[in-house]
Amino acid sequence: MPKNKYESRCVMNKNITDMKAAIKNTVKEVDIPRYMGVWHEIARYENHFEKDMVNVTATYTLQPDGSIKVENAGYRNGVFKKATGRAKQPDPQQPGKLKVSFFLWFYSDYYILELDQENYGYVPVSYTHLRAHETKANL
Repeated sequence: MPKNKYESRCVMNKNITDMKAAIKNTVKEVDIPRYMGVWHEIARYENHFEKDMVNVTATYTLQPDGSIKVENAGYRNGVFKKATGRAKQPDPQQPGKLKVSFFLWFYSDYYILELDQENYGYVPVSYTHLRAHETKANL
C-alpha cells in the first residue's frame, strides 16, 4: 500500500507502463461474425458510468457496412439502462485492436487480450472487463 502521494504516483506509473507493454499482445485472429452476439459480464474494473450496474451484457451486431453495433445494458437500482454505440476494426492486420464509440466521433480502445478460439466462450478486453459469450452451446 502506498504511503504517500509520491509513492502512489510511482505505483500508478508502473501500472501504466506494464499496461502499455501488454497491449502489444492482443489476439492475432478474430472471426468478427462469430464474435457477434450477447456477452455477459463476469467481472470488471468499475468505471463511473458503470457504477452500481448489475446483470450487464454487451451485444454486438454486424452491420451491412461492416461496422459493429454495440449495445451495453444492465440494471442500476432496479432500473434497466442501455447505451448504444458502434465499433470498428481500423486495421485488419491487428484484428484484436478495435475502436468503440458511444458519443459522436470519440473512439476508445477496445483490445481483445485473449479469446477462447475453440468456443468463443470467454474474452478479457482492455484490462477492464471479462465476458462470457452466450451461445447455443451454453444456454
